Amino acid sequence: MSTLESTLRAAPSPDVALPVDETGSELKRGAFFNTIALLASNFRGVFTFLVARLLGPAALGTFAVAWAMTDL
Repeated sequence: MSTLESTLRAAPSPDVALPVDETGSELKRGAFFNTIALLASNFRGVFTFLVARLLGPAALGTFAVAWAMTDL
C-alpha cells in the first residue's frame, strides 16, 4: 500500500471541526423577509388610495410616474 492510499484510508482526526449546516437558519431568514415583502406590497393599494384622496390627481400622477420609474 502506498502512502497516498494509507493517507486516504486514514480516519479523520477528531480535532477537525466539521462545518455547521446553516441551511435551516438561512431558510428561516429568507421566509421572514419574503413574508415582510408580501405584507408591504399589500399596503401599496391603500397608500395609492390615500394619495389619490388626500393629495389629488396631480400628486397621484407624480406618484404613479415615480413608482413606475423605481419599479423598473
